[in-house]
Amino acid sequence: MNVRTENSPWLQQSGSWPVYPSLENDLTTELVVMGGGITGALMAWHLREAGLEVTVVDARQAGAGSTAASTAMLQYEIDTPLTELSRHIGEQQAVRCYKRCEQAILKIEALCGAVGQAADFDFERRPSFYYATHPADVPGLQQEYALRRKHGFALDYIDAPTCHEWFPHLPTQAALYTHLAAQMDPFRLAQALHAANAARGGRIYSHTPIVGMEPTADGLTLTTDTGCRIYTRRLIIASGYESLRYLSKPVVQLHATYAALSKPLAAQPIWHENALIWETARPYLYLRTTADGRIILGGQDAPGYDPQHTREQVPERTQALIRQFEAIFPDIPFELETAWGGAFGNTADGLPYIGMVPERPHTYFALGFGGNGIIYSVMAAELIRDHYLGRPSPDYDLFRFGR
Repeated sequence: MNVRTENSPWLQQSGSWPVYPSLENDLTTELVVMGGGITGALMAWHLREAGLEVTVVDARQAGAGSTAASTAMLQYEIDTPLTELSRHIGEQQAVRCYKRCEQAILKIEALCGAVGQAADFDFERRPSFYYATHPADVPGLQQEYALRRKHGFALDYIDAPTCHEWFPHLPTQAALYTHLAAQMDPFRLAQALHAANAARGGRIYSHTPIVGMEPTADGLTLTTDTGCRIYTRRLIIASGYESLRYLSKPVVQLHATYAALSKPLAAQPIWHENALIWETARPYLYLRTTADGRIILGGQDAPGYDPQHTREQVPERTQALIRQFEAIFPDIPFELETAWGGAFGNTADGLPYIGMVPERPHTYFALGFGGNGIIYSVMAAELIRDHYLGRPSPDYDLFRFGR
């Protein structure tokens, strides 16, 4: 499954990138992580940190799938507002989800420092500006603000005069200004994590598709497309949207989504504090800047995902994104550098799926669907590691299958 079109800003900026060998012999390993993107890299890192033997396998080059298409906005807010999520699963459980996401941003920042420096991965803290698209959205935004403040989240309610002072052409009457958010280059962090894992004895194989999974009494025998066998106690499937083939029931609705990257702008900041910007409309437009002064636009989501159709739609959807940007920022030139499209998925409650299913023995899933995929990947790595080690968290049930 092609989960993105050819262009990727992260691959273009990284230049040459590590090439890992394919598996050529049978192998025995305690744990296998299937998927070498940012989710698999985070998973392997947490398992190696716990002293476990881990092997990563990827059907293509590690990090060349959805990680290469991610716009990497790191926010504790999920696509389902806290008020709405509280109605789905209860207020206390919803707050636990949001708090766990909040902690994940800080953990990613610390992780960048553990394998390099924040600047190596373009990690930068940024505030988040979440604005009401329509006047009818303002009461809901006020309720969202009150509930978050009740539970200790650091944010401000921004009224119409201040919104218009910061963003003079943005037609909004209110916004939430969240103080803890961030942005990064997910491809470079994934590669650094793989390198760190390999230096500590972890193994990684690219161009190694798994075509067979046979359960045994205490684990699995995996077979590659070349006939090599991997004997393992547990398999963690961390291959994003391609993981859906291993589930008997649908858990996510797929869409096509689009993004565009500008050429660098000399003037800094580009807009107020270079905040992450997104809106209450669904699907939503979102914007961020990069460390080298570029703008990333995202949105124009369309129901269903077909790789060929998505590729064909990139020019038209890109122009629509640019028109949306020009309406908000008529004084900022957007010179297109590259554009791309990819798969995007939403779950019914906006939460990831983490855990096991009866039809796949000895197998965990780390499925961070939605706009917070990298944040969810941190949570999945922690929860699966702890569950395997026999110290499950009460949060594990928040993201289980069949919830």
